[in-house]
Amino acid sequence: MQTTTVDFLAVDSSTQVRYQIACPKTRPAQGSVLLLQGRGDCLELYAEVTQELTGRGFSVYAFDWRGQGLSTRPLADHLASHVSSFEDYLNDLHQFVTRIWQPDTRHRLILGQSMGAHLALRYLAEHNLDVSGALLCAPMIGVKTRRWSAALAPIIMEGMAGLGLTEACIPGNRSYRPSERKFEDNPLTSDERRFHLRADAVRQIPDLDVDGPTFGWMDAALRSAAILNAEGYVEGITTPVVILVGDSDVVVDLESLRAMAKRLRNCRFLMLEGAKHEVMMETDTVRALFWQAFDRMAEPSASGA
Repeated sequence: MQTTTVDFLAVDSSTQVRYQIACPKTRPAQGSVLLLQGRGDCLELYAEVTQELTGRGFSVYAFDWRGQGLSTRPLADHLASHVSSFEDYLNDLHQFVTRIWQPDTRHRLILGQSMGAHLALRYLAEHNLDVSGALLCAPMIGVKTRRWSAALAPIIMEGMAGLGLTEACIPGNRSYRPSERKFEDNPLTSDERRFHLRADAVRQIPDLDVDGPTFGWMDAALRSAAILNAEGYVEGITTPVVILVGDSDVVVDLESLRAMAKRLRNCRFLMLEGAKHEVMMETDTVRALFWQAFDRMAEPSASGA
């Protein structure tokens, strides 16, 4: 059982993010978790995870990034997944952390997925945030550009900007839209019921639907990845970090994750057999391993990852 509050936070003069605070109802909370979504996600997708966290005695603080969920979407094309700079996401995060989450001074943990895990690392690198640990699922360390090489992608993004196409969706990415995704051969999860959670949410609330990324989003992601991977950027992070990734994940680059784990002072790298990109949405067998990792990190007496 949990009590849930949903509200909106003005993070700048033109943007509001929808956020949620879920608290255990049957016992006092022993701590809190900042849950950071992946690109295109929404609060509804993490309902099961939130219930499991509150069942463990944690309050859960989460929000929809700008451009997705029911937070402000910046373009006239409501479906386009767009941001001009990842600094905008970091501003969302900073406003939420300092105004909503940080006043909860109990045992605090970060749980991030993909883009949210990327932003967690950037935030930890740039802010002296007092947290007990961060569990990062398939963090977006680099950006897979699929049809373009890593060297060519920035040049293409610059060309698209010159043509005024920054806000255009990258062709061929319509399949990202939850309302049109098919379970067969999907790169996200092996669990069919959990795969359909996005589409189920969109049927209930059509405004949750979101398309693939724009050229502008891709350019912003490449620039942010360059910052994250710059020499000396993450080496100062002292927070215990656990990186979880599935051995069947084709969305992120596994070697980049291993390299990042070695750069972090206090990091444990775990590969989960049979898991795809979204570990928290995987089969019960995979999720049991995820919760083992979380419970180990969440122990108040834990001194490291």
